[in-house]
Amino acid sequence: MSDNGTIKSTVSDTYTGFLKRLPQSIGDFALYAVNWLVQGQLFATWSERSAKAVLEAVGFVSIYTTLRQVTTRNRAVLGGILGAHTLNWIAATNIHSTRIKRTEGTQNTDAIRAKFAPVVRLLESAAESNTHIYGIGIFGSFARGDAHLNSDLDAHIYRKRGIVSAISTYVLLFKLRLLANYRGYPLDVWVEDRLDGRTAKDTETPILIGGEPLWETHPDGVRPDEVDVLFGNEEE
Repeated sequence: MSDNGTIKSTVSDTYTGFLKRLPQSIGDFALYAVNWLVQGQLFATWSERSAKAVLEAVGFVSIYTTLRQVTTRNRAVLGGILGAHTLNWIAATNIHSTRIKRTEGTQNTDAIRAKFAPVVRLLESAAESNTHIYGIGIFGSFARGDAHLNSDLDAHIYRKRGIVSAISTYVLLFKLRLLANYRGYPLDVWVEDRLDGRTAKDTETPILIGGEPLWETHPDGVRPDEVDVLFGNEEE
C-alpha cells in the first residue's frame, strides 16, 4: 500500500463521514455535485486524467462550434465548458457507485445475483473481446465474500503497455462507464497501468474475469472459478 494510496483512502473516508452527518437530501446533493465537479480525478491515474482531458476538449470544441452559430462568443464558451464537463461526467465517470452507504442491504444470494449478474456479464464480454488488456479483476466486498445488496462492484481493468493498448483500454473504460450509468449499474471500474495496481483498500485477492496465462503468475493470485460460482453459472 503506497503512501499516496493511504492519503487518498483517508481523504475519501473523511469526506464520506462528513456527508453522512448531513441531512440525507443535502448530503446526497453535495455528493453528486462534487462528483460532477471533480469526476473521480482524486483516484485517477495520470493516463486516465489525460484521456478524460482529451474527451472534454473534443466535447468543448463540438459544443462551442455549434452554439457559436446561434449565440454570442461568451455564451458559447460557457455552454461549451458546462456541456463538455457534463457529457464527460455521464460518459466517463462512475456515477451510480457514488452513493452514501448509510445502511447495508440484504445478503440474500439470489437477490444479489439478480442485481449484479448483468454487471459481471458486461465485464466478461469486455474482457473476452479486447486483446489489449490482460484481464479484469473484481475487488472489494465481492472478492472478500461479504457483499450485500447495497454494495458496489469494484473492478480494475489491467491494460497492456503501448499507446494503442492505452487508447483501446480507455475507450473500453468509457464505454463500460457509459453503459453502467445508462443502465443504473453500481459499477466502480478503473484502469490500472500495472499488473500490481490497486487502491489502498484493495487488500483482498481479486477474482479474475477473462485474461491470459500471465494471470496465473500474478503476484496477488487469482480465483478464476469464483465468478461462475457466485453468479450461478456452475456446470451441471
